[in-house]
Amino acid sequence: MGLPIQKEGAGGKAYGAFWVPTANNQTYQRSYSVNGYYDPSSSRRNLQLIVRHRVNEVVFDRQKRATGVRVQPLDGSPAFVVNAAKEVILTAGWLHTPQILQRSGIGPKALLKEAGIPLLVDLPGVGSNLQDHPAGSAVFQCGFLTYPSGHCLFMDPQTAMMSFPTSRLCRQTRPSSNGLTSSGS
Repeated sequence: MGLPIQKEGAGGKAYGAFWVPTANNQTYQRSYSVNGYYDPSSSRRNLQLIVRHRVNEVVFDRQKRATGVRVQPLDGSPAFVVNAAKEVILTAGWLHTPQILQRSGIGPKALLKEAGIPLLVDLPGVGSNLQDHPAGSAVFQCGFLTYPSGHCLFMDPQTAMMSFPTSRLCRQTRPSSNGLTSSGS
């Protein structure tokens, strides 16, 4: 097609053609919060999952050390603080992590001042450089029949299961992506 092929679509050069990983392990299953984090840790005695709450802010002491998080029940009950015994690890995703940091007083000074949030640390990069993931698709009509076709791989489970084990994807030994729908340009 004449497009440059990028080795890594998430490496800062998201132009041309590149693979978009949709599976991240040898079983070719997508990971999400439950099977990636909760299930492997759910038997830990020091783990308590609190649902229907949101973190409003990280709580800091006078030395600017994180000591806990202020949590808001979604039913409108008063917020409360969950104190950390050792450390606070903030993993709220690409959208909510900078939002929580800013509500905690960490972020661009001018933005926090405008929002009426007391400044803890002037860190201009917090909340900046969010890049969307634009996507496009192309549909082609072939003048000849290829088998197995994309249509039968998606619409006929038996054909898909027979074709998958012999595909190039299954013969690879390094981590890779799902090959049927995982290209970007």
